[in-house]
Amino acid sequence: MAWGKHLYHRYKSLGASTPQDHLGLLNYGFIEGRFRGWVEEYRYRGEPDDLIILKLEDNWECTTAKELGAPGPAAHLERGVVAGLLQEATGRTVKVEETRCIAKNDPHCELKITFQD
Repeated sequence: MAWGKHLYHRYKSLGASTPQDHLGLLNYGFIEGRFRGWVEEYRYRGEPDDLIILKLEDNWECTTAKELGAPGPAAHLERGVVAGLLQEATGRTVKVEETRCIAKNDPHCELKITFQD
């Protein structure tokens, strides 16, 4: 989560002001070769039932876990980054669950983000 909090402040300095802006800047992760991804669903209004779904292809963590025969879900670092980033961006408690995983032979990883308050 610390890396996600750091990214929040970096993205804020680049002009990000909404959770959606911050998620859009996760493209740096794509550029760095950690994964290719996108926001599949974005329903954020500051309400209890808010939901965000991210899809990650070629996620390095899960691809490596699959190659090593480790069971999924395996996107531990990326889940923490997203949780820290969105917790800072929203001031809310964030839960990030990996509902699909390359390590489990899914075609991509899917992160389901909900808010616990």
